[in-house]
Amino acid sequence: MVKNPIKMSSRQKFSPMMKKRELQILAGCMAVTLVLGTIHSFSVFLIPLETLLTATRAAVSMLYSVALVFLTLAVLWGYRIYSAANPAWLVLFACTAAATALLIAAQSTSWLMWMLCYSVAFGLANGLGYGFVLQLSGAELGEKAGLGMAMVTAAYAVGSIVASLILPAILTNYGLVSAVNALAVSIAAGGIIAAGLLYFSNSHYNRTNDTAQISTDSTRMKAIVWWWLAYGCSVFAGLMAIGHAAGIIHLLEGDYSTATRGAVFIGVGSALGGFLTGLRISPQNLKQFITALPILSAVVLILLTMAATSTVAIALLSVVGFSYGALIALYPYAIRLHFGAQQSAKIYGQIFTAWGVAGLAGPVSAGWLYDRFSAYTVALVIAASLAVLSTLVFYRCCRFQNHGTAT
Repeated sequence: MVKNPIKMSSRQKFSPMMKKRELQILAGCMAVTLVLGTIHSFSVFLIPLETLLTATRAAVSMLYSVALVFLTLAVLWGYRIYSAANPAWLVLFACTAAATALLIAAQSTSWLMWMLCYSVAFGLANGLGYGFVLQLSGAELGEKAGLGMAMVTAAYAVGSIVASLILPAILTNYGLVSAVNALAVSIAAGGIIAAGLLYFSNSHYNRTNDTAQISTDSTRMKAIVWWWLAYGCSVFAGLMAIGHAAGIIHLLEGDYSTATRGAVFIGVGSALGGFLTGLRISPQNLKQFITALPILSAVVLILLTMAATSTVAIALLSVVGFSYGALIALYPYAIRLHFGAQQSAKIYGQIFTAWGVAGLAGPVSAGWLYDRFSAYTVALVIAASLAVLSTLVFYRCCRFQNHGTAT
């Protein structure tokens, strides 16, 4: 039994009671994830990049998939440098590196150069910035750590929504190079704003104040494996739906414009899931949220196999997005409480690799199953089954006690 050193009120509220310094830190962290979340708007570049690079759909799609791999690697290893630099300078570096990578990519017509700049460099910078501000918000916001981490994660989803709405207009009127350049400038500007907020708030990342640890290495590693499985299964459905939302909607006689607009609703649902659970999150209700939300996804996915119209599909997919957004906001906080603040950055990076695996396996397997059966029914049933498995694994092996201690 591990005692949790972080004492929380029964309900967290985003209110004027949050100190000015805490608000500055939260705003700075959210500014970073807001601009870096634009990586998930890659689909708007899909067709223009096919033309620019004279590449196949599979080759262009690989740019995004590999970017997610390097994003995951940056989150996995980023904890090694979080405390080595001032937070303001670290977020400025991450956003500047991301923007520079995009600017260089925009000038190239080579698929290999896009792979190096977008997939590798932009992916690494994105993961460094995202992983750092997520842990910084948890470390600096004290009793409001759960709220802060949820808001920072939700802002990441908002970034993808905003970019998906704005970038198509720039692409249509000014072309791909201008759209990528605009994205780079926005990321650089977000980094400058975030750096200023963190600098004047005198924020610092300190992971030495924790006393809670799993008792032995073998016990800890066993726990990490179970949490990895629970987390990966829980996000599989959301990542699969995000990757194939437009296809699912289009299959139900929705035209292409309806399908693409409908796909945005998943992002809206994801952002709402993060924000709303952030307002309600506490050690007392974490277990209920983390076990109930995958069941909600499973039920909705089964209903989706019976959907008869594109409107119903959009509504159901939005609920899947809501559940996904809530879960990716809840897990970092739950990991912090279970494993302790000193261990959380490293262990979250290890468990986060499950997200990377699900991000590759979910969309790819759904595409393969669709090609085989000309329908998404089998893929949806598999995703629903994994969601249920997530609940069973978490309930059995990643138990979280109502009084704020983990077992």
